[in-house]
Amino acid sequence: MARYGPRPILLTGMSASVVAGVLLAFCIGHHPPLPLIIAAELALAATGTLSIPGAAAAMAVSAPPEYAATSQGALNGIRQAGSALGIAVLGTLGALTTSGYVLIGIGLLAVLLVARATARPSA
Repeated sequence: MARYGPRPILLTGMSASVVAGVLLAFCIGHHPPLPLIIAAELALAATGTLSIPGAAAAMAVSAPPEYAATSQGALNGIRQAGSALGIAVLGTLGALTTSGYVLIGIGLLAVLLVARATARPSA
């Protein structure tokens, strides 16, 4: 992380989460195979953990030293609230027939927006 910064770790974790989300989108239907659901859920859990160290490092570097603990607490609180709200919102959207593909698009858009927001300005 010290050599390249948090950006590559964040992008790797979020991109891998999108791939896992696409795998999970193939589980939409009346009777998806159980091994596919298990593989998709395990992949989503594993790839989600790739993003956390990058986010924590980015927060630690960008916060002033006197607010280091506060910034880490805010990051964890927001992350947990996002997880709870994400389950509620995406669970509702996932129950709709065509929304699985909409969720794929939203995930791809999120990765692109994060990549753009964290892009380094060219000199």
